[in-house]
Amino acid sequence: MHKPADMQKTLFLILSLLLTGVGSYANKISESQTQWIETYKKQENLPAPADMLINTDPEPDLKKGFTSLYNGENL
Repeated sequence: MHKPADMQKTLFLILSLLLTGVGSYANKISESQTQWIETYKKQENLPAPADMLINTDPEPDLKKGFTSLYNGENL
């Protein structure tokens, strides 16, 4: 049977290895993607990141012309 102290040491070792391994890849671009970045970064019609936002319209004013279907008792 394993002792709790041994299990804690093992768990600490495993977590340390996982965290240091994952941390070394953070904020890095994959080598397979760097060729595409180099190819397309000079593209004339490359959109600006702000232009690629899905919804840039302001939220509509829902109070104008709104008719509630709920009268306080039922629909």
